[in-house]
Amino acid sequence: MRVNFFVIMPAAQLNSLPQSWITSYFQPPKKDILDFQLSQTYPNITIVDVSASLQQIQGILNKLSSALGLLLMFTITAAILVLMSALAATQEERSRNTALLKALGASRHTLGNIANLELLMIGVITGMLSGLAAGFAAWALGRYVMEIQFNAFGEAVLMGISFGVIACFASGYRFQKRIQKATAIECLREA
Repeated sequence: MRVNFFVIMPAAQLNSLPQSWITSYFQPPKKDILDFQLSQTYPNITIVDVSASLQQIQGILNKLSSALGLLLMFTITAAILVLMSALAATQEERSRNTALLKALGASRHTLGNIANLELLMIGVITGMLSGLAAGFAAWALGRYVMEIQFNAFGEAVLMGISFGVIACFASGYRFQKRIQKATAIECLREA
């Protein structure tokens, strides 16, 4: 906390005008008696405790940070739900592709590796895009609406990728296990 303005004038012009003096000092939190003693000794002194104001400002900033975090989580969650529904919608096509690969002699291990690589790539790409979208939305809200800095793009992208990969493997797990257990004939009948 500092003085945020200064007026420079010749001292001779100010001698006849009323004057006020301003200063600041640090009072350790355990010595509450110092400001009381100053106000008792000098009754015309005005003491402003800025720690209460700073605590209130910090509380508001914490609430704004929570709101931005909630927006970030909401955006990533929405992207993950879209991802899971997209995976469910393309399940039949994957089943046909797997049937063809099994008919051509692909082993269960090879099919599992293909499915895992596909799910990993989809999760990383989707997570990165959702993290960037969430980070950009939180940045825009912070910058233009709340007028505060938001510098968590890295965390947003990392969270998006993590959640995207987890969601992909969680939604593709049942499908992958079903396909690996089925024979080529069963896959071709379903396709």
